[in-house]
Amino acid sequence: GCALLTAGDVAASREAFEAALAVDPGSVDAALGLAEVRIEQGDAAGALAVLEPLLGAEPEPWIVAGVAAFRLGARADAALFARCAEERSRGIFVGLHRRALLQLLGRALRPPEARGP
Repeated sequence: GCALLTAGDVAASREAFEAALAVDPGSVDAALGLAEVRIEQGDAAGALAVLEPLLGAEPEPWIVAGVAAFRLGARADAALFARCAEERSRGIFVGLHRRALLQLLGRALRPPEARGP
């Protein structure tokens, strides 16, 4: 699913993540991927529904939830999710593309005068 999503084949990626979840409903990686697909497809609320049970100690669900909230225009929620992700990511490995998402989200949440050129 991840390779398909990276390649831009969102529909095939969704099918792959859904198939993975059918085999292993507890797969956090597949659920995160499905949430990212839903965001790409314009269903940020659906992404949050997938992410809600995953919000715990790991930072990556918080990162994706922050992006989904931002896409919904819920800046305060996005900022809260980003702060939770930052707190949970200190001293542990976070995948590069999700680390980049967190950095982009942080920049997008800054006031315009604080963003710089």
